[in-house]
Amino acid sequence: MAAQAESITRFANNEGGWYTRLREIAAPTFVANGDQDGLFPAIGSAVLAREISRSRLAIYPDSGHGFLFQYIDRFSEDLLRFLSETS
Repeated sequence: MAAQAESITRFANNEGGWYTRLREIAAPTFVANGDQDGLFPAIGSAVLAREISRSRLAIYPDSGHGFLFQYIDRFSEDLLRFLSETS
Protein backbone atom coordinates (compact mmCIF):
# COMPACT_ATOMS: atom_id res chain seq x y z
CA MET A 1 0.00 0.00 0.00
CA ALA A 2 2.85 2.40 0.72
CA ALA A 3 4.27 1.98 -2.78
CA GLN A 4 0.84 2.64 -4.30
CA ALA A 5 0.38 5.77 -2.20
CA GLU A 6 3.83 6.97 -3.23
CA SER A 7 3.02 6.37 -6.91
CA ILE A 8 -0.25 8.29 -6.63
CA THR A 9 1.56 11.20 -4.97
CA ARG A 10 4.25 11.22 -7.66
CA PHE A 11 1.54 11.15 -10.33
CA ALA A 12 -0.36 14.03 -8.71
CA ASN A 13 2.84 16.07 -8.48
CA ASN A 14 3.68 15.45 -12.16
CA GLU A 15 7.00 13.89 -11.23
CA GLY A 16 8.75 12.73 -14.35
CA GLY A 17 6.92 15.25 -16.50
CA TRP A 18 4.19 12.82 -17.57
CA TYR A 19 1.63 15.54 -18.26
CA THR A 20 3.53 17.15 -21.10
CA ARG A 21 3.97 13.73 -22.72
CA LEU A 22 0.23 12.95 -22.96
CA ARG A 23 0.08 14.42 -26.46
CA GLU A 24 2.62 11.80 -27.55
CA ILE A 25 0.07 9.03 -27.05
CA ALA A 26 -1.00 7.95 -30.53
CA ALA A 27 -3.07 4.91 -29.62
CA PRO A 28 -6.85 5.20 -29.39
CA THR A 29 -7.61 5.65 -25.70
CA PHE A 30 -10.86 5.14 -23.78
CA VAL A 31 -10.97 7.35 -20.69
CA ALA A 32 -13.75 6.64 -18.19
CA ASN A 33 -14.62 7.86 -14.72
CA GLY A 34 -17.43 8.35 -12.24
CA ASP A 35 -18.49 11.93 -11.71
CA GLN A 36 -18.18 11.58 -7.92
CA ASP A 37 -14.81 9.77 -7.80
CA GLY A 38 -13.02 10.95 -4.68
CA LEU A 39 -9.73 9.23 -5.51
CA PHE A 40 -9.35 10.44 -9.10
CA PRO A 41 -11.75 13.35 -9.73
CA ALA A 42 -13.51 13.39 -13.10
CA ILE A 43 -11.82 16.64 -14.06
CA GLY A 44 -8.57 14.68 -14.31
CA SER A 45 -10.16 12.33 -16.83
CA ALA A 46 -11.44 15.29 -18.81
CA VAL A 47 -7.90 16.67 -18.94
CA LEU A 48 -6.51 13.29 -20.06
CA ALA A 49 -9.10 13.06 -22.82
CA ARG A 50 -8.39 16.62 -23.92
CA GLU A 51 -4.64 16.03 -24.15
CA ILE A 52 -4.73 12.59 -25.81
CA SER A 53 -5.70 13.23 -29.42
CA ARG A 54 -7.44 9.92 -30.22
CA SER A 55 -9.35 9.56 -26.97
CA ARG A 56 -12.97 9.22 -26.03
CA LEU A 57 -14.28 10.29 -22.63
CA ALA A 58 -17.13 8.65 -20.74
CA ILE A 59 -18.28 10.06 -17.40
CA TYR A 60 -20.84 8.03 -15.46
CA PRO A 61 -23.29 9.97 -13.26
CA ASP A 62 -23.81 9.50 -9.53
CA SER A 63 -20.87 7.12 -9.27
CA GLY A 64 -17.45 7.03 -7.72
CA HIS A 65 -14.31 5.00 -8.25
CA GLY A 66 -16.34 1.83 -8.83
CA PHE A 67 -18.41 3.27 -11.69
CA LEU A 68 -17.76 0.24 -13.88
CA PHE A 69 -19.53 -1.99 -11.36
CA GLN A 70 -22.45 0.42 -10.98
CA TYR A 71 -22.79 0.78 -14.75
CA ILE A 72 -21.50 -2.59 -15.88
CA ASP A 73 -23.81 -2.87 -18.90
CA ARG A 74 -23.38 0.72 -20.04
CA PHE A 75 -19.62 0.66 -19.49
CA SER A 76 -19.31 -2.63 -21.40
CA GLU A 77 -21.36 -1.25 -24.30
CA ASP A 78 -19.37 1.99 -24.38
CA LEU A 79 -16.06 0.14 -24.32
CA LEU A 80 -17.08 -2.42 -26.96
CA ARG A 81 -18.37 0.38 -29.21
CA PHE A 82 -15.08 2.25 -28.79
CA LEU A 83 -13.05 -0.87 -29.57
CA SER A 84 -15.12 -1.69 -32.66
CA GLU A 85 -14.82 1.87 -33.98
CA THR A 86 -11.07 2.08 -33.44
CA SER A 87 -9.94 -1.38 -34.56
